Amino acid sequence: VEECDLFLGIIRPSCGTGYIGKKNITYEEMKLAIKLKKPYWFVVHRDVTFARKLNKQVLGFIKKSEFFDPLSIKMYNMVIKNDEEVTQRIGNWAQEFFSIGQLLTYVQTQFGDTDFINDIVTSQKS
Repeated sequence: VEECDLFLGIIRPSCGTGYIGKKNITYEEMKLAIKLKKPYWFVVHRDVTFARKLNKQVLGFIKKSEFFDPLSIKMYNMVIKNDEEVTQRIGNWAQEFFSIGQLLTYVQTQFGDTDFINDIVTSQKS
């Protein structure tokens, strides 16, 4: 993460590539990218946004299982800066997707303009 120019994160109902001790590798990488102020883009699976809404209605409803990890909601809330006032949130976008096709369309749209991406990376380094 320290060496990357930009960060693309994918938030799915089951979180990440594994754990080191009690720390989720994907979550730790995401937190570090945000802490280092790396330009970031996130895509979030529709099941996570749905579960988040459901969990708000029935507090504590979502429990860890092989199908859904509540850490994914925590990750999503971090990315969208849920704890900040809406008017203060900058750079908090997470694009919802359901199919791989939707995910690929988002990535192609965001990263297809290489001049735009190079401008972002260059401005971060100055």
